[in-house]
Amino acid sequence: MRHLEALEAQGNLTSQVKNQQEKEAKEKIKEHQKTEAYLLWKQQIAYEYNERINNVKESLLETYQDQIAKQLEDYSILMAIAEDIGYDAAGRETGNNELNTIAKELLRFIETLKAE
Repeated sequence: MRHLEALEAQGNLTSQVKNQQEKEAKEKIKEHQKTEAYLLWKQQIAYEYNERINNVKESLLETYQDQIAKQLEDYSILMAIAEDIGYDAAGRETGNNELNTIAKELLRFIETLKAE
């Protein structure tokens, strides 16, 4: 850059000289980018910025979740898992059907919701 400025100040900067200087500079940059020092530097910078980005993401996610939690009201839910529905995988009766018990619990749950 300084070299180009000096040539320009001297009146020796032609478009051909400028193009040649830019071409040489680009070649030097490409060569430098192949060095181990450059690759190590690039890897370190990428790691640091990825850490910063991840920290910002975590902070934003926590803030978002806190805001959502403040806006949501608590409410009742019913969770039920039927492990035996009266038949096994082959279609044979097992003599036990948990769906009946779950149905009774669901009715009771609905009644408590209506009472609220």
